[in-house]
Amino acid sequence: MEKPYYIIELANSHGGDIDYINELIESFDDLKDGFGIKFQCFHPDLIALKDFRAYELYKELHFNSQVWKTLILKASKTKDIWLDIFDTYGVNIYMENIDIIYGVKFQASVLYNNEIIDALSKIGLTNKKLILNIAAQSIEDIDHIILSIKNKLKPETIFLEFGFQAYPTSLEDSGLSKIHKLKESFPYELVFADHTDGTTENAIWLPVVAYMMGARIIEKHVMLDTRETKYDHFSSLTPAGFRSLVKKVNTYAELNEKPFIIKPEIEYFEKTLMKPILKRDLKKGKIPSLQNDFIYRRSNQDGLNVKEINELITSQYILSKDVEAGKTLLKEDFKKAKIGIVVVCRMKSTRLPKKALLKIGNLTSVEYCIKNVLKLENVDKVVLATSVLPDDEILKDYTYSNDVGFYQGDPEDVMQRVLDVAKIYDFDLVCRVTADMPLISNEIFNCSLKSHFKSSADYTAIKGAPIGFGVNIMNVEALERAKEYFPDAKYSEYLVYYFINNPTYFCLNTLTLPESLQRDYRLTLDYESDLKFFNVLDERIDFESLGRDYTQQLYDFLDNNEQIVNMNKNEAVMYKTDKELINRIIKYTTLPVKKEI
Repeated sequence: MEKPYYIIELANSHGGDIDYINELIESFDDLKDGFGIKFQCFHPDLIALKDFRAYELYKELHFNSQVWKTLILKASKTKDIWLDIFDTYGVNIYMENIDIIYGVKFQASVLYNNEIIDALSKIGLTNKKLILNIAAQSIEDIDHIILSIKNKLKPETIFLEFGFQAYPTSLEDSGLSKIHKLKESFPYELVFADHTDGTTENAIWLPVVAYMMGARIIEKHVMLDTRETKYDHFSSLTPAGFRSLVKKVNTYAELNEKPFIIKPEIEYFEKTLMKPILKRDLKKGKIPSLQNDFIYRRSNQDGLNVKEINELITSQYILSKDVEAGKTLLKEDFKKAKIGIVVVCRMKSTRLPKKALLKIGNLTSVEYCIKNVLKLENVDKVVLATSVLPDDEILKDYTYSNDVGFYQGDPEDVMQRVLDVAKIYDFDLVCRVTADMPLISNEIFNCSLKSHFKSSADYTAIKGAPIGFGVNIMNVEALERAKEYFPDAKYSEYLVYYFINNPTYFCLNTLTLPESLQRDYRLTLDYESDLKFFNVLDERIDFESLGRDYTQQLYDFLDNNEQIVNMNKNEAVMYKTDKELINRIIKYTTLPVKKEI
């Protein structure tokens, strides 16, 4: 909310006495920045007929244009000058002092005065502010008035004012109830014209309340306390009273300048915060779960709060050491996770012999895979892992880049092979990729990685990805436990099932991809038709120019080329269709259900 702006309303408290109005102007000389002063200039014969009850009063309050020029010039030395225009005489005063006038106000009674508006339209309000008092006007009427006046007078800015003079106005009629509706309906700053009894506390506190509710500008009648005031004294404040009002409003306005979170608030929060206390021992390499691994108690132990722990987890930190139940966690208990990609590959494929060395474009399929794996963000190292069998040794010449590690391990136990690589390269998390995945999605990988940490998972799988586009992320700590449960790991070629089939032993996370990343295409290399399919993609799509984030462009191409999609669409996925294989996998990868994780 902007700082308050004040309009000192001289109105008719002067009673036609030039000395009075001069003294009143001088009594506010010290109030400068953020203050305006408003004069009411009218001519008895242009504001009323002689038969009107207040005609003689208007004559008494009238000053000639030279007097007004002198008063306006005097006040302009310290304040913005506002004119309350009631008739064409006021328009003339505006025109004669146009270079000094800051803004103009229309009382509600003037909003429909075509004589004034037409006269003023010949001069215009370019570079001038305009206050419209909208007392007794509906939202629809206000909208119509604004549109009409903007077109005719073209003011620089419009302010909407609420509040009316009732000598004095009662508290319940002050108009505060209009604020929310006006702010909801119009994009204009609000002015509160307070006319409550100037001798009561309401004259001070109502402007405070109005400002805090959203009225940026406060208009208030003033009078001298050293002279008798014949008119407009009901709602007027003395100079001292007005200064008291300003002090109160400014004090509360300053509260709006405070930062969203203040230091005492933080201190209170830290004193009363229940800290996360571990309810179980956790191993090094684990991602703590704020949902499952803690109880919350007030404690004198130093330790991280929930927000701090969550920030570390979402920044891909894991536990750097074993931690005990009953303790808080400290920053030094964490380390940035080292994330590795292990590309698993063998030469023993039967459906498509030696497929790892078959060409897609100018590269072997295994190199094509590694080239795209190297594009993945948030990865510390990529390693090609194969077996110690002689037939597989040839793969050492197909790592695509000198930055890629090479490892030969157990011929059949893929789990052990991945663990060996993790130990050699000190990985904390591994993403296992099979070399029959020539394309891999950076967008899907990072979506999975983010979800893995957010869910504090041991293992993350995804739903909705094309076959051959899915990635599996697992904590090395969880992989070590899996190896303890399955020392032989007979079917670890299907490594993921050692996690998926044991939800009571591992914290599993299955991410359903956003719709934009979901497709049912076949993007794996297992048949001759797959090889032809990938070569068509390589020929038709310039993956190099697309950089690492090519997923959407690939989808767009396939979405619009059904004939290409059909090249390998109906090839069987053995681990999904071979019932005998499925039953063996279940048998050899499933542990007895336990009651607690």
